Amino acid sequence: MKNILIITLFLSLFSFTVCAQDTGIVFFSGSWEEALVKAEKENKLIFLDSYTSWCAPCKRLAKEVFVQKKVGDSFNSKFINVTMDMEKGVGKELCKKYGITSFPTLLIINSKGYKKDQLIGFWEADALISWADKAINKKDVVLADERFDQEDWSDDFISTYFADLIKTSQIAKARISFNRIIKTKGYELLYKKTYWDLLEMLDIDSPAAIYFAQNRNSFYNVYGEDVVNAKLRRMYVSIRPLSKIYPSDLPRRYINEEYLSLLAKMKERNLPDQDFMKSEIDFYLKCRSGRSDEAYTEMNKQLTNAPFWKLFDASIMANWALQSSRKQAAKWAEQATTLAKTEAERNKALEISKQLETQSGAYTDIPTTEVLGRKLFGL
Repeated sequence: MKNILIITLFLSLFSFTVCAQDTGIVFFSGSWEEALVKAEKENKLIFLDSYTSWCAPCKRLAKEVFVQKKVGDSFNSKFINVTMDMEKGVGKELCKKYGITSFPTLLIINSKGYKKDQLIGFWEADALISWADKAINKKDVVLADERFDQEDWSDDFISTYFADLIKTSQIAKARISFNRIIKTKGYELLYKKTYWDLLEMLDIDSPAAIYFAQNRNSFYNVYGEDVVNAKLRRMYVSIRPLSKIYPSDLPRRYINEEYLSLLAKMKERNLPDQDFMKSEIDFYLKCRSGRSDEAYTEMNKQLTNAPFWKLFDASIMANWALQSSRKQAAKWAEQATTLAKTEAERNKALEISKQLETQSGAYTDIPTTEVLGRKLFGL
């Protein structure tokens, strides 16, 4: 009887071991720092599955893909596998460090903590294995983040580095990196075209953005008054500050404190064109609250005998925000074409006019930092 029990126990353990081997990816249970140490000791890369509790594709990956034997066979032999909720503990820090904005984001990271490759979204087993194999076989070069941390900040590298961050929607990380450079090297860098081009990416309350606003006269000498003022308008009348006033998450609500705060900052920093900027902000808020016709009527009054830049800016805002009265707003862009000083200005105004006439908004003209960045780098 005793022998039978021993045999039964042995078979049970054997069966459990086989099942465990067939369950797919085995994830490391230690801390992130311990995972880095283990990766260095075993000369392996880290596979990081970054997820959130509410992410449906994340759950599908965990239940349908990670559990497959062929995925486990591939990943367990090649990686230190880590899965982490990016809204808890160290996950929050890694989310910022690696510029993660979408879930699931799958990362290949070296033992120094630098990202070697990433994949976003749900993927079937074969595609996942193929991606991981290619990541492993990539040439062992100095990674962009590692080079950045070494402060190898040549103009060519910086342009490529930020273009890649913007292309992959890592805007938060791009802001942190930009502010680090300026903090280290000083505000004089902002006058260089490489950094000047990236200013619109910044939060308006960042030290560099405040410096730009308060010292705009010195920027006039380099880039001209019209160009500098246009950049300031694009920074303050853009999706980031406006979304604080009327957030896109549920429940929909208007936050008057944020509205007053934005106007106060414009006044405190003595921005040019404040009255018109306020009109644009009010226009946007009326459109967001379902009062497009009222928004159009009030803005139309503001544009009597207006210069090119006001007509053009209002047209872009209308193309973004207006639901009704779009054809009427197209007249603003048509007027702008007659006042354009260059062929490029005229063509831009014509394009906006056509989009308003056809009732289809041009999402590429939504004033977001990501879209502005993509345009800047031709992406």
